[in-house]
Amino acid sequence: MSWRKFAQQLEAEWRRWTPPELEAVNPFARDPDDLMQQFKERERHSRPMVDAAIRIFVRGGGWPEMSDDERFFLYKRLYYAWLLLDSFSLEETESRKFISPRREQDPSEVLEWALIDVWPSLGLPLCLEAQAQYYSGCIAAGELP
Repeated sequence: MSWRKFAQQLEAEWRRWTPPELEAVNPFARDPDDLMQQFKERERHSRPMVDAAIRIFVRGGGWPEMSDDERFFLYKRLYYAWLLLDSFSLEETESRKFISPRREQDPSEVLEWALIDVWPSLGLPLCLEAQAQYYSGCIAAGELP
């Protein structure tokens, strides 16, 4: 399977989801740092269940029942993994060559790598940066996140 096909699979899955809004645990927190700390704690707490749900899915199962937080963070992982794998699909352009996934590699391994292994070092930092900008914008506009 090519990077493009992996990316398309993740994009299709991401588009199927309608994530719940992530409500603030402390509705009185208006400091972006406090909101980010809540966000990080909720992601850390939901990570084992999201990892388990991904492993079930990539092996051909459906998505298990998940809490709103777990669904929210799964949605984020699908998005960032889709972008990552799509960026690798340069092998299909004429201008560049890129390493393709090994033909004998199990597709579930590639998806686990993109959705679980890469998340803490690449996806999560990008997600945190986007969330911080969102919180700052909401607070500046006087809107409650």
